[in-house]
Amino acid sequence: MGKEFGYSMQVNTKKYGGDPLRSYKALMRKLSREGLYQELKEREFFKSKGQKRREDKVQGTLRTNKKQRLRMEQLAKELPIVKPKPKTIKQKK
Repeated sequence: MGKEFGYSMQVNTKKYGGDPLRSYKALMRKLSREGLYQELKEREFFKSKGQKRREDKVQGTLRTNKKQRLRMEQLAKELPIVKPKPKTIKQKK
């Protein structure tokens, strides 16, 4: 499987005390982080160029919105919160 995708991966079992279940879980986490499952899912069925383009556009929009949201949150942390002063009504004498 590693040859098809152009990379190989190792999980050190000594790190987990020789426990095969923990080693297996570590391998699954690494594969998930590398995007192997997403790639397999994408390759499962044929996608037309238009469908790929639409999906790329949606992903780009999501990325942009996330970056904007994170920027706004960062700015909100940096700027002090200024409460507006209550308006006083002047009464005529």
